Amino acid sequence: MGVLQDNYQGIDARCPVIKGDWQHIVFRGEEKVHLKQAFYSGIIGSVLGLFIVLMTMTPIGRIMDLKLFSYAMGAAGIFFSVLALIGCYLMRRGKEITAGFLILVSAVGGIISMSLYYVIPGFLLIFAGFTAIVKKKEPSADAEIK
Repeated sequence: MGVLQDNYQGIDARCPVIKGDWQHIVFRGEEKVHLKQAFYSGIIGSVLGLFIVLMTMTPIGRIMDLKLFSYAMGAAGIFFSVLALIGCYLMRRGKEITAGFLILVSAVGGIISMSLYYVIPGFLLIFAGFTAIVKKKEPSADAEIK
């Protein structure tokens, strides 16, 4: 009996202990999915915002009856779109928290400066900012499957 218990404890000591549920086990390539979503939605939101702002400032916007209140607001919209692009670059470089706050600031600033025209890019940027800030739980070394 004593020999079996010793062998059983030896086997237990070598086996990985998985604590909690199976959702924390990370397979290869799945650990950075939320950052890819944040990066691409940030790029799409900032480019779309830049396109909309530039379209309202050109004669094409006047033909389409898009009214820009002042060119200072348009310049602020361009600034916030470029700021979101810089945030996406920082996210790609591995500074997710800084990039997330930068993208959130650019989304709020773009919505304030361009109001109705920046709503869709603003929502994309808000999604990207919150997704970059909120990190998913990192799995423990014991629960990793290779």
